Amino acid sequence: MFIDRAFTVDDANLSTVNRTYTPEEWNCFGAAEHDRAAGVLIDYEGIVIRAALSELNALVEYELKWVAKSIYQQRYGSHRTSKSKLSRKKINEIHQIIEQEFQIQLKDLPGFAEITNMRRVINAYKHDDGYSGQYEPFLTVAIEKKYELDLQMVKQYIEAVRSFLTALPGERLNLGQDVRIKQIRS
Repeated sequence: MFIDRAFTVDDANLSTVNRTYTPEEWNCFGAAEHDRAAGVLIDYEGIVIRAALSELNALVEYELKWVAKSIYQQRYGSHRTSKSKLSRKKINEIHQIIEQEFQIQLKDLPGFAEITNMRRVINAYKHDDGYSGQYEPFLTVAIEKKYELDLQMVKQYIEAVRSFLTALPGERLNLGQDVRIKQIRS
């Protein structure tokens, strides 16, 4: 819904891009006005796509963390490991906990490969302006490629996240049920 609503906004920039200019208007101010509006819309599209991918990635990480925490809670009455609190930064540890508990390989669940790629893409945009770490030869140098973003990609990742989370075993988060407590020492 977020994606659909974001791309149905009709504003001055869209009107400018769709406007028909007379040759005189185009020569006087139309080309610059059109280019500026097109640039704004392209930037807007990138922001919307990155926001959607970031939220999808956060949702997957949060659900994985939730499943791992529930495993520890059932076993030990706590979600703390002997080492430290589970966090999204410890994604490999979280994967191991879930895989051991349910005797599965997360990589075998539907959508896992796409989710791994989505994580790679969004982290590249978050930390390195979208650069992929892959280079293509160009004349006498190699040029680093950027990940391309498009609306179809987001729709594919939404479906991959849906498939993965549906197949993920374990106790699921019921929205609104995530309560954090802290013991207060008196």
